[in-house]
This record gives sequence, structure tokens and C-alpha cells, in this order.
Amino acid sequence: MKRWLSKQHGSRETKYLRRSIKRSRRDPKHQVFVLSGTTARDDANQWRLYADTGRGYAIELDASVPLNVVSLAHQEDAAGGRPFGKATEFVTVAPWHHVLYKKNDLDIAMSALASYTKSEIARIDEIDDDEEKEYGAEVLDQETSDELALIAHLLKTPGFKGEQEVRVVARFMWFGQHVGYRAGTYGIAGHVHLVNAGASDAYALRRVVPSPSTDDARERDFVHPLAITGVRLGPLLHKGNKEAVKAFLNANGLRSASVRQSKVSLR
Repeated sequence: MKRWLSKQHGSRETKYLRRSIKRSRRDPKHQVFVLSGTTARDDANQWRLYADTGRGYAIELDASVPLNVVSLAHQEDAAGGRPFGKATEFVTVAPWHHVLYKKNDLDIAMSALASYTKSEIARIDEIDDDEEKEYGAEVLDQETSDELALIAHLLKTPGFKGEQEVRVVARFMWFGQHVGYRAGTYGIAGHVHLVNAGASDAYALRRVVPSPSTDDARERDFVHPLAITGVRLGPLLHKGNKEAVKAFLNANGLRSASVRQSKVSLR
């Protein structure tokens, strides 16, 4: 991204985006989280790499359903109500985006962002009211920061193009109280819990969802519904496992979810 910007002429919008990147690199208050999926429903290489060499499961989600983050912290004030407008309560959840494998993909994404930034700078310049101008500048700062974070987390080398990867990207301004931690392959990893957003909650910027527990807001065993439409069994799982998976889904209120066996041969 910095290389792309360095090749552009010194316009106001490219200088603005360069400053935005520098600010984001200095700012320790936010963190970006990524959920990866694929549009290749039954792919041999991905069964080998990401599903216990073919003994795992593929969860199918409805990509049209917007997602939100479940907070792991209490969000109630002393009166029992939710405080209004705290920046710490907001998260930007970008819906499923295709990963950018080719240089041309990056060119298109950055050109679109530069064009939007240019038009917004011009619009803000025309504002006479100082408060409104300042607010417009703050909104543009947040928007460009979010878009740059999104683009940065969609980039991947062309060698992985066959995976047909798609990603959800969640970004906080101040994230600490909504993030959990667990052991990972490379050490302690932060993570967030996702949940379906309401059908009317169509914007990427939304308020986090409160934890369902009022007794222990940091419990880890609660379950929130996701738009699960089906489960695909790995190619090395026994076919008899299909009925057990159906029963498990039924017991968890997912009777309409389909259960399929992989048709890929790994032998």
C-alpha cells in the first residue's frame, strides 16, 4: 500500500492517506481481527491444510447476514441501562470480501479509496461552520483508517489464489474490554466472538452486543447464533458420522442446516 501511494503524484488525497497509514502504525489502541472462509466448498488442498488433513468439518454460513461482535465486558451503568455513544462500544465489521491476490486488485481498491478521499476533502473544504468542518474531518479520518485496515488485511500472495478466500474484518478504535485471549499455535492470541447482526443493522459500523450473562460477563461457554446453513464432513470421516452431526445440529436449534459428505478423494 505504501509502495502504491509512493508511485502516485503528490496530491492532497495521497498525502492524506500516507499520513493516515503513519497514524495507524503509531496508534496502539486498536486491533484488527480477521475471519477467513472460502467460496470453494469442497477443495482437497484446504481439507488437507485446514481441516485435520481431511478429518475435520466445513461450516457453511449465509454470507448475506451481517455480523457483529459480542462484548466480553459489562456494558450496563449503575441504573441498569446502557450508556450511550461510548467510542469503546463501537466496532467496524466489514462483511465478506474477496481476498486481493493480484496487483490489479490492489490498484482498484486504492484508486477507489483515493478518489473517495479526494471528494470528501473537497466537500469538507466547502463547509463554513467550524464545528461541522471539524466533525467532517474526524469522520473522514475514521473512514480512511478503516478502509486502509480492511485493504491491508485482504492482501495475499497470488500463489494462494486457488483457495478462493473471503474474509470478514473487524476493527476497533479501543478494543481491550471486548477481546478474549486463548492459547494459539504461536502463543497467546486475541479473539472476538461474532454473532448475527439484526437485519436492519446494515452499516459496517455498529455497537457491540452485550454479553448475555449478567453474573459473569467474562464466561467463555455462552453460544450466540450464527447463520449456519450446513456442515460438510471431511473426506476421511466415516459416513456414519453424518447422522451424529444431524442430531447435534437439531439439538442446537439448527434443524434446517444441511449435512453433506465431501466428494473429494484424498487417496
